[in-house]
Amino acid sequence: MRSDGASETAISYPLVLPAQRWKRIPKLLLGELLVGLLPGRAGRVLRDGDPMHFNRLDRLLLAGWVARARRSGDWDALNGVQQRFWAGRGGALFARVGEVAARFEQRFLRHHLGVVDALERELAGAGFAPAGLCEIGSGNGLALDYLSRRLGSIPQFIGLDLNPEAARANAARWPAPRLRFVTGEAVAWLEAHAEPGWVYFSNAGVLEYLTQAQLDRLLGLLAARPPALFALVEPLAPDHDLERELDSRSFGAEFTNSHNHPARFRRAGWEIRFQQEVRVGALRHLLLVARKIG
Repeated sequence: MRSDGASETAISYPLVLPAQRWKRIPKLLLGELLVGLLPGRAGRVLRDGDPMHFNRLDRLLLAGWVARARRSGDWDALNGVQQRFWAGRGGALFARVGEVAARFEQRFLRHHLGVVDALERELAGAGFAPAGLCEIGSGNGLALDYLSRRLGSIPQFIGLDLNPEAARANAARWPAPRLRFVTGEAVAWLEAHAEPGWVYFSNAGVLEYLTQAQLDRLLGLLAARPPALFALVEPLAPDHDLERELDSRSFGAEFTNSHNHPARFRRAGWEIRFQQEVRVGALRHLLLVARKIG
């Protein structure tokens, strides 16, 4: 477990509202009023800056945008704020703190290894010779290190992350030649670099920070470079009905996206090879492996 003494309490997730109603409602009302009174500054909050460095006024304006999105259901405008958070100081802290590293053992190793078992079965089958594995959102690097030690048939492992500080720290910690850590936005980087024969992996809530349109574009561009395998562990809203509710929707304290991954993958031409839901307490996660052959 890697930690430099930082705690997750030091991370201010940009869209999270106060838990207490008596604090939350006034913040939303005042924030929305300020968005109307200060449209220039409110627009800059959406477009520019690291949210971890926002001052009190900027955070109120951000709460105002959240209030508008809660009413309209249009969360896509706030996606840039989320992306800048993960690329900046918030993402760097997240990759370092001990509480986050502990979740790899508490959640992934204890409850989510079924997705790796299913991926191994696909790799052992005929007709797929893996050229490499790319983890989308490698964070603290623990999952990629684990996969590199378990999946011996894969010659190279690439950790792709928005945060350059996290990528540099991972490269220093794991200098093994089979592991490489790079920085980039997922859709743009993979559009430039993805190759036939790659395996894609995403764990612990990465794709939830993509809009539905971004996810569809990602799955489409990867499906266009077969053969390919995709394994993921992603959170779902507790009441998201995957049989009837095919579109994505906002959920949770961070207002991220609960995606109907089986529906999105099938729409992009992938074949679902493994699907399982795991519930631990209030948490609901989807484990899925999909393939695209020709």
